[in-house]
Amino acid sequence: MKLYDAHCHLSPNCFSIDINVLCDVIFEDLKNSEVNNEDVVSELGLMSTNQFDSKLVIELGDKLNKNMNRQVIIPSIGIHPWYCHLFSFDDDEENRESNINGDDNQNYKLLHYKKILKLSNTSLDFDDNLRMIQDYLPKPIYIERYLNELKRKVDALLVEDLSLNKYMICGEIGLDKLFRIPLNGFLGNPKEFDYKQIKNNDKDGSNNRLLSNFKVDMKHQIRIFNRQLEFANELKLPISVHSVKSHGVILELIRSFYSENKLKSIKSICLHSYTGSKDQIKQWLSFDQNSKIDVFFSFSNIINISNNMSIKNGNFLMENVIQEIPIDNLLIETDFLVDRYYDCNKDRDHYRDLLKVVDQICKIKCLKRDLCIEHLSQNWNRYLESNLAAKGELLAQARSFPID
Repeated sequence: MKLYDAHCHLSPNCFSIDINVLCDVIFEDLKNSEVNNEDVVSELGLMSTNQFDSKLVIELGDKLNKNMNRQVIIPSIGIHPWYCHLFSFDDDEENRESNINGDDNQNYKLLHYKKILKLSNTSLDFDDNLRMIQDYLPKPIYIERYLNELKRKVDALLVEDLSLNKYMICGEIGLDKLFRIPLNGFLGNPKEFDYKQIKNNDKDGSNNRLLSNFKVDMKHQIRIFNRQLEFANELKLPISVHSVKSHGVILELIRSFYSENKLKSIKSICLHSYTGSKDQIKQWLSFDQNSKIDVFFSFSNIINISNNMSIKNGNFLMENVIQEIPIDNLLIETDFLVDRYYDCNKDRDHYRDLLKVVDQICKIKCLKRDLCIEHLSQNWNRYLESNLAAKGELLAQARSFPID
């Protein structure tokens, strides 16, 4: 049987990934599965999270889809909330000539981080904590320049071969109220943090070996999220949403955008590895029914089963949550690292992790496995194809502009 993976990733330390090797390994696995009529993960919604992995996601999708002569990778472009501090709304273009001086660059960088970071423990000294990590934080990227670059890459793919790039997603985007910035600046930074700095600076337990005391201010997270909603609407893409303790805020933002007619080209939303409450499900389903946007709830083994994001009052128990969701609104995913599956010869684990979610849904919904998979496959197609009607218009726009 064929399964899809609605939401997966490359490793955070993507700097060390050889895309050509990974492409060859996945290609060989897919071809062998087809020849031997084996169970296989035939389509992957491969998320990007930052300026580093987005290039690799697009490159892997382009290579593998050409090799397979069909779309296997659905490239997903977005800024994850764990990386939103690396992006700025202040254009430094005017200062570029004067920024030859290293001090000017440093000042620009520090002003940005002082503006958008906040301490998780307000009794601590802001400047002391910033000095600890500032050398690991890169100069922020102007978000408009970055999104324009992504759009040029999307346009180039559409012009080159629409059949191999029929589907794309804007993701992973969202909000996270709990995440703290790593001590080395961002997850996956090849520059290792000197932990000797905090050896005597952990008396209150606010530090641990990985995380700083900084969170990204929610105002900045929301601004990044809102800009990406506009971007997805412009490119007519479905969205894949990350939410930690933020479901209510995200729903209100999307409702507001919808009421202002700013989401007319976004036709579907995936709430990935859903951990919200039953009450929030009812609110999302009400929005689904009263808008022109399909809302899907996706579940993974790593978050929803193995990790079992449950509270004893039952609000987050997977069994109770899935009972509230119609079968037509469910998706499956791994939320895991594709290169770990295939580079480590664990490709069978990829399929098994998805099948665990399928079997859990079968158990809760009292469905036979083959019927459940058929339902879930139809949902996946609906999620992707809901924006397909707009692709012709987007392709026409892309062809009308020269591609660099």
